[in-house]
Amino acid sequence: MKKGLWKTVAHLKRLSVSRRSVVKDEPKQTCKDEKCKWLEEHMENSEFYKEYESIPMCRRGSECTVIGYTKYVDKNRFQDVVPYDDTRVKLVPTEENSMGYINASHIRRLQ
Repeated sequence: MKKGLWKTVAHLKRLSVSRRSVVKDEPKQTCKDEKCKWLEEHMENSEFYKEYESIPMCRRGSECTVIGYTKYVDKNRFQDVVPYDDTRVKLVPTEENSMGYINASHIRRLQ
């Protein structure tokens, strides 16, 4: 993986590189496959970062009401990443988890 890509991935995950990469730079290989060329161009031009930044942070008209229950706050790895009510994965309720809460959302598959 190229050094620039590591930095982009680290930036997207809000991480910082703590030490120098131990992976040696490999000579750039020529790729004849169109998909591979497209991927290389997007990596070199930071297109993935631009595409990621263009994703809206929230969806208009959707609610996240279940997160208001304080007993479920500890089930969220990130406090700013919560499921919308209409796409939330619902587990079978139990005594410990009366609403069947898990911080997960169903996603639509692009065809």
